[in-house]
Amino acid sequence: MSIPGQLAPNDPRPVFMVFGAHWCEPCHRITEDAAEQLGDDAMIVFVHLDDVDIGMGLGNDEIQEAVEDMVATLPEGVTVLTRGRITLFSYLTGLELGDDIQAALPVALMILPDGTIYGRITTYDADLVHDQLAGYQAAIASSAAP
Repeated sequence: MSIPGQLAPNDPRPVFMVFGAHWCEPCHRITEDAAEQLGDDAMIVFVHLDDVDIGMGLGNDEIQEAVEDMVATLPEGVTVLTRGRITLFSYLTGLELGDDIQAALPVALMILPDGTIYGRITTYDADLVHDQLAGYQAAIASSAAP
């Protein structure tokens, strides 16, 4: 099946990517701070991570096997959670296989337009986040300069 039309143009802005969950208050604070401080200077993306369990609680081996099969075919950079643990991790986030997701969040990546990772935020401290975002803004400005 094909859908006629054109692809959306690429957005040339840098990307501020927050890996978080609905219950992760620091993740939401980082996202709000970035939106306020960066404005339209960067595309802000919130990647929602969660533990999905369907039926029989943690003992559903059939679901676990299906998820593991799915994970084996996903592209790098996609994170899937099962049983409250990260079963496939992205090297970008710094999260390790087996990390407890509740202890691992928040994780935010500051990515420049050329794909370079400027830095990571892995904890919420308002002053620290402000300083890191200010440095990111300066790096964005210098990468845009001729």
